[in-house]
Amino acid sequence: MESIDSLENSVVLVIDDEKETCILLAAIIHKNRLKAAYVHTLEDAVKSISKVTPVLIFLDINLPDGNGIDFLIHLSIHYPEIHVVIISAFDSYKAKAEELGAYAFLIKPFSKEAVMDILSTSVNHA
Repeated sequence: MESIDSLENSVVLVIDDEKETCILLAAIIHKNRLKAAYVHTLEDAVKSISKVTPVLIFLDINLPDGNGIDFLIHLSIHYPEIHVVIISAFDSYKAKAEELGAYAFLIKPFSKEAVMDILSTSVNHA
């Protein structure tokens, strides 16, 4: 994974506290010829986004320092141009995420094909 400092604006950011999820998503993102970066906390996400605005964010709901749904609200206010995909093992958040402007909702465990579909449509519309 490249440092967020060295990436251009074509980065896809993964915000998830599970290292395995981050590595898997980054690998799929790279296979689609996109740049990937990941962080494990909302604090690190804020720092990363202030350096490079990603075109797409995969955002987990349960993070060590906050709730992804609350962060989705922050992103929609301050960065409305960023597509945000909520990722969660619980589909009970789907309606709320969509109501708050999530681009998509991805249920864990997810398939490579589902991620590739989101990347294809999101990056082409970004």
